Amino acid sequence: MNPIYHNLDFGVTCIDTEHMRKDFVAAYLIEDNARAAFVDTGCYLSVPTLLATLDAKNIKRENVDYILLTHIHLDHAGGAGELIKYLPNAKVYVHEYGANHLIDPSKLRAGVIGVYGELFFKQFLGDLIPTPEDKVIIAKDGDENHTG
Repeated sequence: MNPIYHNLDFGVTCIDTEHMRKDFVAAYLIEDNARAAFVDTGCYLSVPTLLATLDAKNIKRENVDYILLTHIHLDHAGGAGELIKYLPNAKVYVHEYGANHLIDPSKLRAGVIGVYGELFFKQFLGDLIPTPEDKVIIAKDGDENHTG
């Protein structure tokens, strides 16, 4: 697999998740001092592209520390549960309103299938894997992280 990505400034890589079509939904990889973080994941079907990007950039999977989710829509966060399985040291940051949906995605799954049908779900999203609760860090409104 040849992932489609573009290196931007400041150690940021824009990754085309190829969700539904090319150049529609992006995830980002941030690199700093041999460590990395993803911003969004795309859907379940996007995970091989994200892993192939790590391989193409020679980034070890154990060097990915974070998956930062901007919001819980499945085209941006639906791959989190699957991706975290391949990143042994990573934690998933998600807003408090989305955390329960990552840990137990059954309502999200039922909602999407109820609106779009099972065929759409499987064809365009693939699956929806729970994210282990011990891998989830809840971000609340107003939280700030001040480092050195």
